[in-house]
Amino acid sequence: MYKYEHTGTLATANFKMAASCTTFLDLVSSLKASKDQAELLENVNNVVTFVDEGGLVEVIYQSPQSASQEVVLQLVSKLPDIVANHTANAHPSLSPSQFYTQVSRDVYTMLSKFSDQVSLDAAATLVSNVVLSGGCDAFVSVTLQHISDGFRCSRCLLSCVRDSIVDSVVTKLIQKAMPCYTRKCTIWNALGEVGVSRLSFKYILTHKNIFVRYYKKPIPLYNISSYLLCSDDGCRELVQVLYQLVELWTDKVNLQYLPQEQHVYITQAIVLFATCCLQRDIKHLNHNRLMVDLVAGISAHFESTSDSVRLLGQIVAECVLGKLNVKQGKSLKMDESTVSDVGLVERIRPLSYALEQQEKNFNELLSGNSQSPSLPSHSLVDSLKEELIDRGVEGQGGGVEGQGGGVEGQRRGVEGQGRGVEGQGGGVEGQ
Repeated sequence: MYKYEHTGTLATANFKMAASCTTFLDLVSSLKASKDQAELLENVNNVVTFVDEGGLVEVIYQSPQSASQEVVLQLVSKLPDIVANHTANAHPSLSPSQFYTQVSRDVYTMLSKFSDQVSLDAAATLVSNVVLSGGCDAFVSVTLQHISDGFRCSRCLLSCVRDSIVDSVVTKLIQKAMPCYTRKCTIWNALGEVGVSRLSFKYILTHKNIFVRYYKKPIPLYNISSYLLCSDDGCRELVQVLYQLVELWTDKVNLQYLPQEQHVYITQAIVLFATCCLQRDIKHLNHNRLMVDLVAGISAHFESTSDSVRLLGQIVAECVLGKLNVKQGKSLKMDESTVSDVGLVERIRPLSYALEQQEKNFNELLSGNSQSPSLPSHSLVDSLKEELIDRGVEGQGGGVEGQGGGVEGQRRGVEGQGRGVEGQGGGVEGQ
């Protein structure tokens, strides 16, 4: 039987028996070789004591830099399964959620004590094993707690994890973290530059969780945008993603076949990302290009036979084109008395508010309880005409007048048409 004695905190613990790889392997071997229930219970309690007293901190650091290291670290990550295979009544400390939480804490404790490459490699290997064994939620929760105390360890650790767990970890981070626009955000503190410099991270952040997956609430979009705003490379990437989103949003085939909820999510991304670029005055954004592409997209939406699709076009016209319009004292605002789906409007409109206001009232904005600020408004048609004339792009593809993809003079054009802008049910008109 193994017994441990220590005094004081974990940092000053005095183990009578060294917490070594040999000890851990002996404990696991004894557990597997248990001959009866009493012996099994005793061996399980020995393992629990070892874990509770911080033995894994030393195991992670002392695991030999050889082929046997992977074996030891695999045993650590598989310990809940090993115990469950031998007893139906496993100790609560060895349940997957509680055990993986403890392991994650021990990883950060070890990194704070030993700041060398040996500890970092071992920790990254163990974290990868833990996540692949089902401990992603526990690891991310501990990481978010750890960031409040300092983020050097998390940045070093996450930059070294295997590509096979990047999707799980990054996706969970952007779902659980609280976004921040007034200072360096949580995701930036956790990842640093690796989110835009390492291809596997960049793909998950700027492609998979925007173009492939979609969510009921736009929390991932808030976290992705606040992260990308933290660096010049990130800002450049944010602009490119915005262009790609508008291109996807404009395509009439996508309008027909995209699931409604994904279409809403893409619209939310356009409104939020455009708001970020415009409020931060990102130099990489070409306003003319965005204006022309959006006009073409709004025209395509107005031509749809779906009320919800046309409404999404009107929302983007108000929330994005209104900001692109540089005429002072003018904005675009829907006639809300004719809007059939107010809930859809309130799922998207708050993403166009000032970033500081969005951060301050985050929960309220997501619930859709906030009211739109009262702004002077201007006719959508007049604004588009004036803006495109001023920018010298009238008459181009996607322009306002006389074009197949334009806004005015189409079969379902803006003025005087059944699905137009002014005087129409759910339309956009000057207030």
